[in-house]
Amino acid sequence: MTSRTTSRRRRGWARAISSLPCLVALCLGCHSEAASPGSSSAARGLSFDSAHFVCTRRVEGGQGGNRPLVQYEVWMKGDRAHIVSGSTHVVRRGKETYSWSDGGSGGARLELPAADERGLFAPSVDYVRRSGPCRDKGKEITRGVQDGHPFVSYECLEESDGSTRTYHLATDLQGFPVRARIVYPDRTVVTYTARSAEVPGSFADQKFELPGGVNFEPIKIGQ
Repeated sequence: MTSRTTSRRRRGWARAISSLPCLVALCLGCHSEAASPGSSSAARGLSFDSAHFVCTRRVEGGQGGNRPLVQYEVWMKGDRAHIVSGSTHVVRRGKETYSWSDGGSGGARLELPAADERGLFAPSVDYVRRSGPCRDKGKEITRGVQDGHPFVSYECLEESDGSTRTYHLATDLQGFPVRARIVYPDRTVVTYTARSAEVPGSFADQKFELPGGVNFEPIKIGQ
């Protein structure tokens, strides 16, 4: 394979990844306590070990203006996650991130920088992992019901990016965040809403295995 062909493939993957509706750097320890393989959810501030849910993400205001509402499906367990958006899959296993599309023979092993949630490159579960630390350092502000789930909401300031974060933690789902609202200093508002949440999730560890016959090429996404 020529260097020109390799370069074209890399640019193609970069464009494909950047066009996904909402991706996270998923640097699990960038702004919160790092998770290592085998570490417990309690050690990371979470009150649940696994979850399966459908997530919608909306971005409004700020310099980027309003973005279309997007939806993806998530399976989480420990420090692993499998995220599906359309025909595209993203699997996070510890610090490793992989992406591929259904029916394709090529995939990407991603080297991702720490990302701002206002302009992510792939489906995100980072907000879920930040919910426990927010609860622990924040303050309770209200109680209510979200999509049939009773919740207690907490608000905290994320010093790393200056955002104010509000989480609705469902008391009948082991404190799983059924809604998160993140307000940045430039007035960008990012809202995540979880539906059809199953906590704990009833799925096998095979959900986090990579497909056979797919060649994962290293791709580094710049800042």
